[in-house]
Amino acid sequence: MSIEQLSKATLQQAIFLRDEIFEALSKLDKKTLAASLDPDNFQKFYIQSGIEKLDYWVYITDKNEVVGIVGLYSEYTNQAAWLGWYGVHPLQRGQKIGSKLLDFAIDLAKQRGYKELHLYTTKEHNEAIILYEKRGFVKYKKNKELKTLYYKKELYAK
Repeated sequence: MSIEQLSKATLQQAIFLRDEIFEALSKLDKKTLAASLDPDNFQKFYIQSGIEKLDYWVYITDKNEVVGIVGLYSEYTNQAAWLGWYGVHPLQRGQKIGSKLLDFAIDLAKQRGYKELHLYTTKEHNEAIILYEKRGFVKYKKNKELKTLYYKKELYAK
């Protein structure tokens, strides 16, 4: 089992996994994985999203199955990174795959020099929220209308 950068070879499996884990994706949301592999052809997407850099990694089993995904993206406006499309296939949960992916993303954000790592979720993802809080993320905002919770983790002392 390994964590590998998303590639054209793993793209379709990653799309199927993302679509199984996350519901009600917008047209813009559906472009993120392909856009991360081909920024030149997705310039309009990057501009619309305000995204400067976008990368994804997948967790691959010994049978070459994509069972986990995590993304890291940054916007033009600040020195924070955001966690994107973070999830594990429902049948693979409870095996520490999510922990490995989250730790990988935190370490990578630190290596890239970001000051904070942000994410958003909903209260329905209680298992993930417990993991976020164990890793030092703190809730800083709540959007009641969208039912969204925002968390952040300081990566370097200010």
